[in-house]
Amino acid sequence: MRRNGVTLVETLVVLGAIGMLLALALPAIQQVRGVADRLACQSNMRQIVVAMHHYHNDHQVLPRRWFGFDAPEARLSWMAHLLPYIEQNSLYQMAKEDFRSYPGTGQIGLHRALSTVVKLYACPADARLRAAHSDPYGQLGAFATYMGMIMAQNPNTGRLHATAMGVNLAEIVDGTSNTVVIGERPPPNSFVAGWWYVDYLCSPSHRGPSALLWPGFLTPAVGCWPDCRRTRLFGPGRLDNPCDRFHFWSLHSGGSNFAFVDGSVRFLSYRIGEDTLAALFAINDGAPLTLPDD
Repeated sequence: MRRNGVTLVETLVVLGAIGMLLALALPAIQQVRGVADRLACQSNMRQIVVAMHHYHNDHQVLPRRWFGFDAPEARLSWMAHLLPYIEQNSLYQMAKEDFRSYPGTGQIGLHRALSTVVKLYACPADARLRAAHSDPYGQLGAFATYMGMIMAQNPNTGRLHATAMGVNLAEIVDGTSNTVVIGERPPPNSFVAGWWYVDYLCSPSHRGPSALLWPGFLTPAVGCWPDCRRTRLFGPGRLDNPCDRFHFWSLHSGGSNFAFVDGSVRFLSYRIGEDTLAALFAINDGAPLTLPDD
C-alpha cells in the first residue's frame, strides 16, 4: 500500500509561511505589549497622586521636598513620606528608625529600606527596576521611575517656575488639572541616579538627581556640564547616556506619561513645545494654556 507523505519542498514552504506570519505578528505583539506597559504605568501614577492627596489631607501640603535637618527623617524623599499612604507603613517606620540610628549621609548604606524595591514606584516597562542594583560607588539601592520637581526653568526664556511639590493645593492658582506634579525619568544604566528612598541632588562627585528634578537646569555632573547651563525639559533619552538623567523622558515610544495634580495622567508627545510644558509644570504661571492632544 502506498503511503502519502509530505515532501521536503512542501515542508520548507510551510515553515516559510509560518516564519512570515510570525514576522508579521511580532511588531503587533510588541505594540500591544508597549500599550499595556504604558497603561500600567499610568495606573501607577494615578495611585501615587491619590496617595499625595491623602498626605495633603493630613499635612496641608503635597509631599514636601527636602527641608533640611529639623528631624532625621527630613532627609527622606517625597516617595518615602508617601509610604504610609500606599500600604507600606512598616517600611516607613523602618526608615525613620534607621535615620535615627544612622543619621549621617555617609551611613546611608546601613538603611534597610534603601535597597527595598517598591513596585508602585517603577514603570512596568523597565524590567531592571524589579530588583535592587549597585551604583558606581558600590552601594546597593532600589530605584524609581517617577520624579517630582524642585522647580522648573524654561530653557527658552530662562524663567523659573514654582512647582507643585510641597505646596498647599490653594497655592496652585493655575488649576490642578493644568499642573503637572510628577513625570517619568528612568535611571541610567550606571544607576548613578534614581533612588526612591532619599533626595540626593547632583554635584560633580555625588549621585543624583533622585526623586526630584530641576528640569531645564543642568545640575553639575562629571561629563554633563556644558557651557550653557540650561538644558531641555523633555525629550528622547538613552539608558546608556548618564546625562539624560537631567530631563524627563521614558521607555515608551514617542513620549512620556505625566501625572497632574487632579489625578489625571496624560501621555505627552516629545513634540510638545518647551513653553507649553514649562507652563504645565508651573503652579502660578498665569498664562493661557491649551492642553495638547495626546
